Amino acid sequence: MVNNVTIGIFTVKNFAYSKGKYYTYGGFGNYITDFSKYFKKVILLAHVREIEPPYGYYLVDIPNIEIVSLPLVRGELQVLLKLRNYFKIAKKHIHKMDIIEARMPDYSGIVGAILAKRNNKPLFNIIIDDWYLQAKNVSFFKKGGVGTLLKIHLLIYDWLERNLCKGEIVLAQGKTSYEKHFKNAKKCFKILSSAHQKKDIVNELYPKFTEDQFTILNVARLNSVKNQQLILHAVALLNKELGFNKWKIEHVGEGSKKNELFKLAQKLGIEDCIRFNGRVKYGKDLWHFFNNADCFVLSSTSEGTPKVLLEACARGLPIIASDVAGVTTTIKHNKNGYVFSSNNINELVRRLKEVSENKQNRFKMRLEAIETAKENTLEYRNKEMVSIISKSFPDLNIKCPLK
Repeated sequence: MVNNVTIGIFTVKNFAYSKGKYYTYGGFGNYITDFSKYFKKVILLAHVREIEPPYGYYLVDIPNIEIVSLPLVRGELQVLLKLRNYFKIAKKHIHKMDIIEARMPDYSGIVGAILAKRNNKPLFNIIIDDWYLQAKNVSFFKKGGVGTLLKIHLLIYDWLERNLCKGEIVLAQGKTSYEKHFKNAKKCFKILSSAHQKKDIVNELYPKFTEDQFTILNVARLNSVKNQQLILHAVALLNKELGFNKWKIEHVGEGSKKNELFKLAQKLGIEDCIRFNGRVKYGKDLWHFFNNADCFVLSSTSEGTPKVLLEACARGLPIIASDVAGVTTTIKHNKNGYVFSSNNINELVRRLKEVSENKQNRFKMRLEAIETAKENTLEYRNKEMVSIISKSFPDLNIKCPLK
């Protein structure tokens, strides 16, 4: 179903460019590959580096896509310094776009929304996370006062996002993003973000918690928001209570907190119980970790509607997740997983004990998780999004794939 429409997408995602081909990581490549089939052309404004694709990147081979490179930035100060370049590059391509998708929170999304308004282009904003929540959690005294600058930066960004979403179509991932925008948006839709495809859902549930060691899987960036130190403290408490190292952690992902987390593991005496695997290629390499884990733990203090929870559902993995923002949109407590109060170490330990000891309830939740994955495949969620666009912008004559 190809529509005679060119869509411009402004995103924070990183791409590698090598020998005339583009590569990316995670689930975004699969998302854009499936999404592009509904449009004549996709102009994707993202961060591109001319390098050999790092480990974990995969080829994005889409015939109707044009990828435009925005400057790479590191830190809030660089964003402000290079924002003028963002506008300069994007303005060269805005006239070719029939509709604009601005993905936030990120300044590339801010640029897309501003240019859409200035050029009277149809616009919809996708809100993936809520930086206002992050601003509330940042201490003024973090790193000798740097927290003050970070908090101010996040609050300024939040003000921009709120104003640019006023009177526009907003697709919000998660409860907090939805509640933030639904009053002032022209129309606000609560959606789920998905990366797994129908073919990724397992057909058979293999037993869990049967080996000598229990394996917790965490797939996320290593940063403050993902709060992996909570999992380390939980494992230390469980192993201390048992008197031996029965629980271990497999981590997939990269980030600035790796060394800090390893030092914490050493301090807690569990350095032999955690393994940092870095970035892993999306697909069978990633599924290997899901298949071999006993449970999945998400410990974040802020989230949108994380795709990784649906990926864990697709592999039939028992799930324990903190009750932040859009997490509870996906995980219903004691139905398709366990939910615990954010940053509550005692509650996390209790849920880990429950999921390892209660075989009957665990099996029931895993079956429910599979059903959740079936209802929220990438293919279905993209059809849902295109249908929202179709109904919201009838003048574009986009065919509605869901009727």
